[in-house]
Formats: sequence, structure tokens, C-alpha cells
Amino acid sequence: MARILVADDDEDLRALVAMVLGDRGHRVETVGSGEEALGLLLPSASPAVHEGSFDAAVLDLAMPGPDGLAVVRALDAAPGGRPRCTVLLTADRSTPVRDAAAAAGVPVLRKPFDVDALVARLEALMTGAGSPDEGEPDPDPGVS
Repeated sequence: MARILVADDDEDLRALVAMVLGDRGHRVETVGSGEEALGLLLPSASPAVHEGSFDAAVLDLAMPGPDGLAVVRALDAAPGGRPRCTVLLTADRSTPVRDAAAAAGVPVLRKPFDVDALVARLEALMTGAGSPDEGEPDPDPGVS
């Protein structure tokens, strides 16, 4: 199955997502900051730490160090780029956040989210059945 990085400063959320993805047969690694995520995702960041490529990344938009969007931008600027299957997680419902993620071509799932929906989304992206710009339906479209 896939090798997936989950980067979120919420330890309980990381553990839950890792458990569900692991139960589906995926190899999951977790980190608590954008800096740690970049250390694993960027081959040039620290060759001693870099452990190979990931098939997918789940990044918290608001975490210590570079936030999820800054991680995406750093990966996009690096040789090799980011995992094709990258999803941002956020509790922020503002339009600028949605617009910034859309401009980067990264789907956003808003917290709280259904973990099974996240798994389905990642697996659809990894198999080519999903479109990167296809986000979660907005359950509260009046919030900006």
C-alpha cells in the first residue's frame, strides 16, 4: 500500500488518522510540525533524515513552524515537488484559506472531519479516481 505522512500538532488527531490509515494497510509516519514534515519530505533538507518518498501527505494548515500551506509551497519549489496526493486539514472556514489552498491545487478538509472521508479522499487521489481540486462539500456555505 502507500507510504503516508501525517503532520499535525494535535497528537490525538495524528494517532487517530495513523491508526485508521494503518488499518487500511498503509505505512504511516507522523510528525507534529511543519519543520519535521519538511525534514522528511524534502530530500535536500537533511539527507541524513530523509527516508525516501511519500505517496501522500496530510498536512495541518495551522501547525508550529511552517504551516501546511507553507510546506506545500516549499515542496512545490523543490526538485521532485510534493506528493501528488496532498490534503490540508484546517478548522478555519474563511474564504482566503479556501482560495489559497485552491490556488495551490490542494484539497482542504475542515476539522472536525470524518476520518473515513479522509481515507477515501486519499485513496481516490492515489488511484487517480479523484481530482486534486475536488474539495470537501461546504456544509456551511454561508460562513466566510
